[in-house]
Amino acid sequence: MTGSLQERFRRLLERHVRKLTLRGHKATGLAPCHEDYSPSFAADLEKLVWYCHACGIGGGVRDFALRVGEPWNSTASDVRGVRARRARFQAERQAQAILERRAEERDIALCMQHREAHGEALAAADLLGLFHRRPDLAKEFPDLVARAEQKYGELLFRLSTLEARLNGELA
Repeated sequence: MTGSLQERFRRLLERHVRKLTLRGHKATGLAPCHEDYSPSFAADLEKLVWYCHACGIGGGVRDFALRVGEPWNSTASDVRGVRARRARFQAERQAQAILERRAEERDIALCMQHREAHGEALAAADLLGLFHRRPDLAKEFPDLVARAEQKYGELLFRLSTLEARLNGELA
């Protein structure tokens, strides 16, 4: 019985633990209980126990199976509940992946906008620097100086709002 339980535990781990590493009877990987970026999950295939160091949750094979939404020799209504939890768990994972992808796409778009605005601000600063070095040109083209100053101010404001959005300070 124990040998088959160990095999069942191994299959559960292989199915649900990302970046699973098996060394003898020890297993490590990314915790399936939450979003994990560095391995915080550990399991012992001989003792049939697991533990997540990040969230402090652990238990036996049955606890693990129920936590990841796998059925565990129960009544039909329990099995339906477990299937519903598994479906919810998978849906939450997919939703999280979609949200992360959207956030990354948003950050890439903001970075591109910031790069463009920064280039325009540098060009406006260069033009204003020319007028500063050559007051005679500034006197000759006062409308151009005023437009360059206005554009430079608008670009600085745009850059600050883009930076705040990239830092999560603005929506």
